[in-house]
Amino acid sequence: MIKCLIFDLDGTLVDTLKDLCVCSNEILKEYNYQEIEFNKFRYFVGNGIKKLLEICIIDVNGDLSLLDEIYNKFTINYENNCLRFAKLYPNIKELLDILKKDNYLLFVNTNKNDETWYLWDAHHVPGGMGCMIQRPMSEVRESELLSPATYFF
Repeated sequence: MIKCLIFDLDGTLVDTLKDLCVCSNEILKEYNYQEIEFNKFRYFVGNGIKKLLEICIIDVNGDLSLLDEIYNKFTINYENNCLRFAKLYPNIKELLDILKKDNYLLFVNTNKNDETWYLWDAHHVPGGMGCMIQRPMSEVRESELLSPATYFF
């Protein structure tokens, strides 16, 4: 019987598309690139931030050799501003409440830092959820992939 549910945060429980769009455009503007309209971002996300920024640079006919520099600036900007517009998707709060009442252990898997997660959790997820802060895959040892318990204890 399933007793524990693990959710991804961005794009699953929380609509973060506008924050991604705004933060991306803020960095593009620093390089005198044109802004990208919000509706395009829906097709740009889903493969990680670096790929998102690569697509953005290509879309504005920018210089891909700047990708790492743009990525580093974006990361700082997004970490400081990732909760400006973020909101739970419709009916997520009600779903989580039902699952909690049914005694499921609920966790969120996210690559947001601890401080950002706890700020989000305190204001948007009544009753709280456990959280697993995900490191980039390049920093995860293979043995950890085989042992989910390493994230809980």
